[in-house]
Amino acid sequence: GKEMAVTFTGFTITGDDAENYELSAQPTAGTADITARGVTIEGASVEATKVYDGTAEAKLAATGTLSEICDGDELTFTAGTAAYDDKNVGTGKTVSFVGFGLTGAAAGNYTLAAQPASVTADITVKEVTIVGATVEASKVYDGTTAAKVTNAGAPSENFDGENLSVKTGTAAYDNKNVGVGKTVTFTGFELAGKEAGNYLLTAQPAAVTADITAKEVTITGAAVEASKVYDGTTAATIDGTPTLVGVADGDTVQLLNGIPTFESEKIGKDIPIHFTAFALFGDADTIANYKLTQPTGITASIVEYLADGTEYRVNSNDWINTDFVVTAADGWLLGRSDAADGAWTQQLTASDETADGSLTFYVRNAATGVISAAVTEHYKIDKTCPTGTVALNERSAFQTILNKISFDLLFNQEVNVKLTADDDASGVKSVLYYKSDKVLDEAAVCALTDWTDNTDFN
Repeated sequence: GKEMAVTFTGFTITGDDAENYELSAQPTAGTADITARGVTIEGASVEATKVYDGTAEAKLAATGTLSEICDGDELTFTAGTAAYDDKNVGTGKTVSFVGFGLTGAAAGNYTLAAQPASVTADITVKEVTIVGATVEASKVYDGTTAAKVTNAGAPSENFDGENLSVKTGTAAYDNKNVGVGKTVTFTGFELAGKEAGNYLLTAQPAAVTADITAKEVTITGAAVEASKVYDGTTAATIDGTPTLVGVADGDTVQLLNGIPTFESEKIGKDIPIHFTAFALFGDADTIANYKLTQPTGITASIVEYLADGTEYRVNSNDWINTDFVVTAADGWLLGRSDAADGAWTQQLTASDETADGSLTFYVRNAATGVISAAVTEHYKIDKTCPTGTVALNERSAFQTILNKISFDLLFNQEVNVKLTADDDASGVKSVLYYKSDKVLDEAAVCALTDWTDNTDFN
């Protein structure tokens, strides 16, 4: 305190003549100040190192001791806190103490001359991982293992908010092929932001799973000939070279052509064309990565073939007394139906007697299968022999259906012979005769060539 009263006691007179004197009083009281005794705290320390936690706080290892205490005084101190010079990672960083204070009954007589002397300690990096990194749930096959990162994730611990972030790396499937639940791993992810130096990324994000689905490929150039001549079948012919569209770079995939057919074998325009399945050919693992879309929307026409008569010949369109015969020309066939699987032959015949017969048929090219539109040929058949009359001297006693009459030795005078004939179908064009001086058998008659028309007979 200040101006504190000071009294004196125990003063005496000494010396050889002291006995001649008498001290009548102690020295007069006075005043004086008592100042606080300055002390320090020695030996305060902190933990030698800490892991970065985003603060400058240091953890006390020892609070230290007072430099001195007067005997009998009750004096202690309360520990304060310690702090690094900044929060960032470093070695031998200065750590200062604050908030230390004296306490106890005698604390008023002392003063803490200074906070404990600063020390040094280290702040090491905070090890973190990245959590929450994701990729697209699936991708269409593209011939690569690349996966698309949809979320870069975040540090597993972050004391610095937006000052610490994740720099996106890349992701890759375990292989490029189509599959479900395929392993996807991450590479090249880094910590970013101005506080990134206080952290250490110990691993890339944990692997995830995703799917690769088959890539659709289409066919261009799957055309057919615009038209074909009717052949009774649905067969169509590819026109051009069908080509795959959509194969990923670096893949070798070949196309096996399907077989085109008309929806109907009948003559018509814009008939839909259907293909048996086109197929992919090549390495099995590569082909499995594709899904082939079959061509659609293709049409073509089937046109009729009109026979011009060169494909066949007939024995006659006039009256005949034999079968009517249609014979195919070389390279052609004849049929009564236009069905491709019908009965086809070299000849067709009609045998019924008629004055107005018709035979409808089709001709087919033996090489190409082309079938004509219906062809109709008319014919007349009369197989019934005419009836004949031989009249002698205007008498008809010799009516006969025989084709020969003998007059030998029957008459010895001139005889008038009249020949007549009748026919209900084709009619009688002429009556011919032959005069013989002897009886001829049938073979001899058939061999005759010099018949005479009846008009000259008298």
